[in-house]
Amino acid sequence: VDAEDMDRKTPLHNAIVKTVRCTETVQNLLLLGANVNHQDKFGYSPLHLAALNEDSALVSLLIHRGADITVKTKGGATALSVISRRTPDCITHLSQRLDEAVSLVDHDSHELDSELKVDLRFLVPRQKAGESQFFMALIQSGQRTLLQHPVCRAFLYLKWFRIRKLFFISLLFYALFVLFLSLFIVETFVLNPYIQNGYCDPFAPKKCNLPVVGKKFEKHYPHIFCTNGTCPFRARKLDPCNSTSTFTNTPIALEVVWWFLLFLTIIFFIKELFQLFQNPKDYIRNWENWIQILVITFTACSAYGHKTFLPCPEKWQYHTAGLVMVLSWTQMMIVVGRFPSCGLYVQMFHTVAGNVLRFILVYLCMVVGFSLGMAILFPGTPSLNRIPGSLLTTLVMMLGEIDVDILFEEHESKNTFYKGTGHLVFFAFVILIVIVLMNLLVGLAVSDIQGIQRSAGLSRLVRQTRLIDRLEAIVFSPWSNILPTKIQSIIQNGALLVPSAYNCVFSIRPNDPRDIRLPKELKEGIHRVAIVRQRMKNHRFSRLVLSRSFTSNHFTDNLSEDLDDIFQQIQSLNDIQCSVGEKLNEFQDEVMEKVNKALAHEKTLLEELLYRTECLKGIRSNSIRNESEKDDFYSFESKI
Repeated sequence: VDAEDMDRKTPLHNAIVKTVRCTETVQNLLLLGANVNHQDKFGYSPLHLAALNEDSALVSLLIHRGADITVKTKGGATALSVISRRTPDCITHLSQRLDEAVSLVDHDSHELDSELKVDLRFLVPRQKAGESQFFMALIQSGQRTLLQHPVCRAFLYLKWFRIRKLFFISLLFYALFVLFLSLFIVETFVLNPYIQNGYCDPFAPKKCNLPVVGKKFEKHYPHIFCTNGTCPFRARKLDPCNSTSTFTNTPIALEVVWWFLLFLTIIFFIKELFQLFQNPKDYIRNWENWIQILVITFTACSAYGHKTFLPCPEKWQYHTAGLVMVLSWTQMMIVVGRFPSCGLYVQMFHTVAGNVLRFILVYLCMVVGFSLGMAILFPGTPSLNRIPGSLLTTLVMMLGEIDVDILFEEHESKNTFYKGTGHLVFFAFVILIVIVLMNLLVGLAVSDIQGIQRSAGLSRLVRQTRLIDRLEAIVFSPWSNILPTKIQSIIQNGALLVPSAYNCVFSIRPNDPRDIRLPKELKEGIHRVAIVRQRMKNHRFSRLVLSRSFTSNHFTDNLSEDLDDIFQQIQSLNDIQCSVGEKLNEFQDEVMEKVNKALAHEKTLLEELLYRTECLKGIRSNSIRNESEKDDFYSFESKI
């Protein structure tokens, strides 16, 4: 069934290319056990060919028979990317496949012991290459909304808890690197005793004779006494005619920092080198990698020559030291932003910064025009009378930092600005740039932040997926083969959520509060998928039973349409019944309380009525007795 021709095509490949009765032929080949994911010598799978032929029925058939949508051709095109372009109507079958991964076991869905089974085989077709290919294919093909499916969200949630230890190790490594780099830069370029005492001025010619700062602690070796708690370093000889006088021992603490920094820089460089060799195209396209390359380069330049300790660093080293501080801490912010709970804020910064830069480039013509105009009209202002300084000053004035007194200050000896025209240009600058342009910039930033917040959930899933893919690329890199087999197996199995194809079913109890492996909202989402799927299964079964009980095709077709309407109405009635039941449960206590109050009130009224009845009976009996006494009295008088 899987015999290959010279292009490594199987009968399944050739059956898809032949458009005549190809669906029936493909079904027969699949029943005979044909490999649905076999690739030819160009990397095309049967699913690739079905999508290229725009055969939606065949694409749906292959997807439901287990075709891998993450298979790539030699050119790097996944099957899902071809499906998205050629047969976009088949994307809904992916959602159906995700729904089919959830099934209800034994009990009713509303019982406490109800159990759901989630089959993860569709999400992890190839464990040896990692488990993020399916999700990265969704992102790269523009179908990232499928990440919000409850099954995908549950998998990413569990996968993150499985692999996050690697992220914490990476974060700890880079934090140590930045810490030791900062300590070295501060000790060398800020707290250097020669700099503090004014002996090292990078803007002045070098001094030939550098004095020893501090006092002697030993008779034979002079000590340079470093301030701020650093250990002293010893100078065995001072060459007054050589500006690069060598010191045999640097400060102990600074030397320890230097060695640690050297070790971490080498590891950092090796890691970047591995990533470059693993996937050169993706590495070059990622702008974060360029920041890391600059950090490594500037770190090496700033630490150059320290082992012999040049008391006064070279002038160019001040530039590299300043740049490496900015870049390393910026990269630290990016690394922290990869953490799912912090990524939203870094994404806000990245989006707003990019839009602001594009915004400034659009309106840069006006800024340049005003800076040149004010450089001409305000020659007496030091910050404006030169072109570079005028441009920087104009950018600062855009933020509202305007010193009007300096601009319009008049000296007795000469005029510092051109009156009239200078006032007019400055007034236009305040209205157009400071008020209009800056308020427009603030409004743009606010709208960007609101848009990011609206899609925060999906953006978080995308960032989490990319982080998992980045970590798996390191763990499953071909370079990991240099490790011993046992250690490599432990690391890779520790990163996998589904270590084998025989353990790919995940069980949850949605109604059991003791099951805390997934958040409540995720369990409810998976539970809803199972309920809808169970209803649809019952619906199809009822349609099948009723349709087979009639022989007339026309009557059966009409009955099927009627049954669809009936079952839709039944489903809507079931939904209404569920909602009414929830409402009744919510207001049951309140209704019972009101009923009890009404009954108590009725009881009080009845007791009062009974009391009044008894009173009336007493009054009536008294009146009857009085009447009888009067009759007896009158009869007695008559007798007398």
